[in-house]
Amino acid sequence: MVTTQRKRISIAEVGDVWVVTFSDARLTDTRDDKHRVNEIGNELWDLVRVDGYRKLILNFESVTYMDSQMLGKLITLEKLVRGINGKLVLSTMSPEIYQVFDITKLNRLFHITENKTDALTSF
Repeated sequence: MVTTQRKRISIAEVGDVWVVTFSDARLTDTRDDKHRVNEIGNELWDLVRVDGYRKLILNFESVTYMDSQMLGKLITLEKLVRGINGKLVLSTMSPEIYQVFDITKLNRLFHITENKTDALTSF
């Protein structure tokens, strides 16, 4: 398994699927880190637009908080991946993070699995 570290994410290659893990527990901008969400979004979009990845799993196991700006970045990523006939799977969310997707009804847009194993078998 090959793992690459970028500023805000790490990427592990599992066959022809790329597992993305967030480096930050809080996917939001802060007073000290005003551009975190934009940097995460740009790194995710580059995986599709620049690197040509078509099968992505976003691993949320270390994420404890996410704001609406980050949700917007994920929606854009879903559209990008779908636009190249790829697949995006969200995985390993805490109940609190899943609740954000449930309340906003985004659990209907995204394919969400309980763990990375289920995510990998969904391809």
